[in-house]
Order: sequence, then C-alpha cells, then structure tokens
Amino acid sequence: MKSLKLRVPGKLFLLGEYAILEPGSQALLLSFQRYLQAEIAPAEQFWLQTDLLPGAVNGFGYEQGQIVWQTPEARPSEKLNFVGEALQWAFAYLESLERRPRPFRLQLHSDLHSSGAKLGLGSSAAVTVAVLAAVLAFHGEAFESHEARLKLFKLATLAHSGSQRGSQGGGSGADLAAVIFGSVTCYRRYDASWLKPGSVSLNKLLEVNWPLLGIEKLPWPADLGLKVGWTGLPAATLDFLEEISYLKEKDPEGWMRFLFSANAATAAARSALIEGQNAPLLQAVGQYRHLLQELQMEFLSPIETPALVALSDSAEALGLAAKSSGAGGGDCGLALGDPALVDSVSERWRSQGVEPLELALDFQGLCLEEG
Repeated sequence: MKSLKLRVPGKLFLLGEYAILEPGSQALLLSFQRYLQAEIAPAEQFWLQTDLLPGAVNGFGYEQGQIVWQTPEARPSEKLNFVGEALQWAFAYLESLERRPRPFRLQLHSDLHSSGAKLGLGSSAAVTVAVLAAVLAFHGEAFESHEARLKLFKLATLAHSGSQRGSQGGGSGADLAAVIFGSVTCYRRYDASWLKPGSVSLNKLLEVNWPLLGIEKLPWPADLGLKVGWTGLPAATLDFLEEISYLKEKDPEGWMRFLFSANAATAAARSALIEGQNAPLLQAVGQYRHLLQELQMEFLSPIETPALVALSDSAEALGLAAKSSGAGGGDCGLALGDPALVDSVSERWRSQGVEPLELALDFQGLCLEEG
C-alpha cells in the first residue's frame, strides 16, 4: 500500500450563525485555500505525528474499541481528543465492514494557524475530517461522489460530537460539511434528537436519510470581491452557546423571531447565489449583521467586539457589505462587494488593528492524492 496525502480546507460562515443550532435551519459557508494536510503510510505499529502538538510523536493502540495512547504523560493532551475520537470511529467503521485496521503512521500539518494562534477557520472540524478520511482512504475507501462524502460527513458528525461532549454539545455539523464539500456549501441542520448511536448498526446509521439534513453546493459569482479580516483574538464560542441556551428559555418568542428573520436572510442569499444576483446577496449579508447586533443585546458579552465593529463599519463606509463570521467575540469578519473596493479595505483594517488575510476560495473541499 502506497502512502496517501490529503488536504482539508479551512472554513468561515457567510450566513447562518446561531440559527444553525436549530434543526431545519440553513447556513451558507465558504471554504478557503488554507489547509490541514495529512499523510498516511504503512508502518509496523500505529503512530501519530502532528505540529498541533509540537515535537510530539504519539504511539497508540486499539483495544476493545478504544484508542489507547502510549504517551509519556499519565494523561494525554486534550488536543488529542479530536484525533482520538476520529480514529476510534474510523476503526469502528472498518470493523463494521469486517476489515481489520492495518498499522500506519499518520502525520498532520496545519496551515490554519498564525504564529501558533487559531485563525478561526475551523481547525477542529478539519482535524476530524482529515483523520477519518486518511484512515479510511488508506483502507481503500474513496470520496469522489456526493454520496461517499455525505457518508463521511455523517461519520465525522458522530466523531465530532464525541470529542465535544460536555462542551459544545456536538456543534451543528456545518463546519464539517463545509470542509468536506468546499465552497459554497449550503447546509441544513439535521434533527439531532433522532440521532442515537448504538440504536442501530453503524452501517445502517450512515446509510439512512437523516431527518432534515441537507447539503448542496452553490456557485460563487466571479465578479464579486471577498476579503477576510482577523482580529487576532479567539472567538468566545462556548460562552455564547450558553447564552443562547439561556435566551431560548427566557425569551422563546424572541428566539423564534430571530430564527425566522435569520433563515429568511439565508434563504434570500441562497437564491441570489443560484441566480447570480450580487445585490440581494449583499443586502442579505447586511441584514444578518443587523440581526446579530440585535441578538447580542441579550448577551453579557458582545458578538461584535470593538475590532469586529471597526472591521464592518470601515467596510460599509466604502460601500461594501460586511459582518462578523462565526460565533463572534473575536476571530474573523468578512467584507463583500465590488472587487476594487474590497482591495482598498485592507489599509483601513490595518490602521484599526485588523489583519487582512490573503485567502482564496477553495471549491474542492476534501482532496486526496497518492504519495
């Protein structure tokens, strides 16, 4: 068996933040040409090497359905959680096909960071998908068809939910869909209450239709400029998810109003992309920024930090549409509009402490090649 190489792109939300936590809601996501790369090759025993843990080479075993790390520490780093869950689910899938996992050496290298700091491009989702895809491709699985990628998404959802247990409640799955399918991903949230691993066989769970789940690829206008800015601070995702849980209990009617308006804006943007109409797309982006500003009034901390306010306000002053991307409280924002105007926003951002990122859209998503 030859070695295999693959790459998984980073991603950002275009529209759909917070609403996507609700089953049946939609989000639009963009993938970018900043990658988490994986290489897997035959070995005499299982090894993991990654720059996510500088200088670390971790041996591991698989015993009674569990990954067992052979680390010098009594307890492996928490950064191995996503890797461990992905390995465990990959091995479980192989066993369901009556295939015995063959020993390998897996190397992971991330470009989704800047000087060791996360850029908010979905590194945990990229790690989960890269590990799953590498192990399964090493054992003969292919991911060229939509159906195969959809099955990979489902398996990644199970793995990601396990690694986020007790923290983010498993997440929406939107970031997983985006890094697997590439730009532009339109994702509809599945009904998580239906998903009960262990109630049926793993193969059956991956084959059946998941209620409400929808994933489609949309075109991106060739004449539309896009620029991403990074605030240099991490997002406050966990805090904001707790705020949402509290809001849904305290003001369910207000939450439903947000959901209705948010999904309407996302649907309008989806139609605009399909029809190649830039004006309604930019209008939807502006509307969603306004909705997030209203939503943050219920939060203890703002979704739009001063840096994100400066990012969006300076872009809007040039005639662009702009908003924060993702949970907010840090990380990135984006600006869209006339390419000439988009190019000129970088200087304004730098003067306000926002770093423009040179990011090109990725339309492939997960990409494999032989080593």
